[in-house]
Amino acid sequence: MYGFGDEKDADERTLTLLKHYVEEFIENLVTRAYTRGLKGGYSKLRLADIMQEIRRDEKMFMRAPRLLIAFEIAKDARANQRDAANKVLAKYAEGTDNKLKHVKKEPAVAP
Repeated sequence: MYGFGDEKDADERTLTLLKHYVEEFIENLVTRAYTRGLKGGYSKLRLADIMQEIRRDEKMFMRAPRLLIAFEIAKDARANQRDAANKVLAKYAEGTDNKLKHVKKEPAVAP
């Protein structure tokens, strides 16, 4: 709400109403797209059916592919970050094991 020139802390009732509208819009969109897919012989919700449903709203239709690309880029970045973190942890664990070889390991004591 703040981005549209409203107050920084929006009224709770306004946020609740906006949340309700967004949920209702998404529910209706998904229902229409799913119904379209069923008529076409598909049993799952498909991206193509959603795109067909939003084609009348030019702004939404043009923005959807950009959001999907951004989502894929973010997903790849998270995967790369996870892989890099795992490599660093593995390298650290290897180094730690080598440094601790000379340390006598005591058996674990039950509490």
